[in-house]
Amino acid sequence: MILKRPEVNPDHQKNMERRDRLMEAGENKLSRYRPPRTERMDRRDNIAKMNRELLLTENFKPVNSKIKLPSRSETILQIDIAMIGAVGFRRHTRKKDTEIFMTHLYEIDRIIEEKTENISDPEAELITQKLPA
Repeated sequence: MILKRPEVNPDHQKNMERRDRLMEAGENKLSRYRPPRTERMDRRDNIAKMNRELLLTENFKPVNSKIKLPSRSETILQIDIAMIGAVGFRRHTRKKDTEIFMTHLYEIDRIIEEKTENISDPEAELITQKLPA
């Protein structure tokens, strides 16, 4: 049996022709002539750009943009935990009064929970006093 060529789908053919037209139009855009740039042209453009920026800075009025740091009324427990590489670890172990230990995250979580349990929350106490159990 001889292989038959599949029938041409008109929708596929239209799509292919449209794609070919777009590709040809794109090729024409790429071949647009641009005059060569010289160092003198670049220098002139750069000086003009600098002059425009200088004019903008002379008329510039600074805006009061003070950065406001968020205020926290709570006291946060400060724990200094660092993960360092071998070089930093070796340098640190050679210092006097260096304590080396290993811990797990669950131990750190347990210590944090113990310390936060002791801190009394006045709002929670007020709610428990006002509302019946």
